[in-house]
Amino acid sequence: MKQTNHNPPELIQSDNPKELFGWPRVCELISQRWPKWEPTTQDLRDWRHLLGPLTFDWLDEALLRVRTKYASDIPKLKWVMDSYYRVRDEQREVSIPNLEQEKVDAELDLKREIINDRKECDRMIGELSEPEFNRLLEEARREFTFLPRDGSTPESVGQVTKYAIKFLLERNAMT
Repeated sequence: MKQTNHNPPELIQSDNPKELFGWPRVCELISQRWPKWEPTTQDLRDWRHLLGPLTFDWLDEALLRVRTKYASDIPKLKWVMDSYYRVRDEQREVSIPNLEQEKVDAELDLKREIINDRKECDRMIGELSEPEFNRLLEEARREFTFLPRDGSTPESVGQVTKYAIKFLLERNAMT
């Protein structure tokens, strides 16, 4: 925006995000799109109060839409706000399905990882000799006192016990 009897602001070149995407940048966009508008001090306060906290990219799109829809040399705050909320709603409609799909994909990835990890654990346990399995089972039950005491074969122990044995195998391999 420009103030009465002042030149439009120059293009802002800064590394400060508040200057690049904050109120000064919004003023620049408005003054470039409506160069004949000379807002009053109160206009500037009202526009800043309502537009200042809005998402910059959506506001930029809303201002562009207002400029292309209305032929007026003076923008109306209502036009900009209505346009902004339409842009915001469109963006939210696009992002919600994407977030939901990402969540579904993440859950499927996690399930695949669990299945693959369980298969790897069962493979490692299945490759043990009976004496080696029994030695590791006893070591796991001593070290991890929360493990159940039932079962004495790879087929009869639970998955948590198998993971404890796998952990011992991996730890022993590192030492």
